[in-house]
Amino acid sequence: MSIKGLKIKVAIVPLTILAFILVTAIFLQINSVNVEVLKVDCVSIDQLKKELNFKGKNYFLLNKGQITEALKNKHVCVDSLNLSYRLPNNLDIKLFGREPKALLKEKTLVVNPSTSEIMASSSADTKLLDLETQESSDSSIYVSDGFGVIYSKTENISDLPLIEVINQDLEIKNTIPELVVNTLSILERIKNMSVPVTSVKVLGNQLYLGSQPKLKFTLSNDLDRQTASLQLILQKDKMRLSLFPTEMRLTLDSKEKREIEMIDLRFDKPVVVYIPNK
Repeated sequence: MSIKGLKIKVAIVPLTILAFILVTAIFLQINSVNVEVLKVDCVSIDQLKKELNFKGKNYFLLNKGQITEALKNKHVCVDSLNLSYRLPNNLDIKLFGREPKALLKEKTLVVNPSTSEIMASSSADTKLLDLETQESSDSSIYVSDGFGVIYSKTENISDLPLIEVINQDLEIKNTIPELVVNTLSILERIKNMSVPVTSVKVLGNQLYLGSQPKLKFTLSNDLDRQTASLQLILQKDKMRLSLFPTEMRLTLDSKEKREIEMIDLRFDKPVVVYIPNK
């Protein structure tokens, strides 16, 4: 290659860069911003338009990650956003709110001698507590997404699971992933086992389900092992009970012929308690 040809190529490179800068500056400059929201109820669209006013800026230079994180930190109900450029010189912003997956309510444990005795025990003979609770000073019902992020309050009891959180303060922007994620996972699994649940209570890392039978899980332990054990116990019990008419079950002496009252799944060998004879 001749020196003259090399000089021409060297000269073309900065010209190409300059042309790219000029094109992006002219054609990617933002003159109009359109904001659309979906399930974002913690901030008004007018406020969002003020905060997302990128008029005069270059679309190519916008950092979507930084914009998203700044919005999520300021408005916890925001989950994600999409940025798209539309000719000529228009920026479309679509914000998506968090999906509600659970309702949370603070409760206070009513402590009595029986409660204190059972709570102090860690043996495999521990029975499932019928936790007696009362309203806390905060009567709000909080909304959490599926990742345990508390992002709003509500006055409406919907079809979402209502989790009573005992002796733990709840606040918007709190994140409690183990409590919410694991509780929802367990509820979904036992739903497939046709176990109706009437109440859901969490104390520390212990999950108490008001169901038939009553169930107790440890949220910090292996959920697969606990739910697999539950499924096996229920399957065996269904087969066992099928041998006896309903009217006979409470009159027979052997515990193997009575219905299960409680299953404590915290241990490697679950504890099964039967309904006592009348």
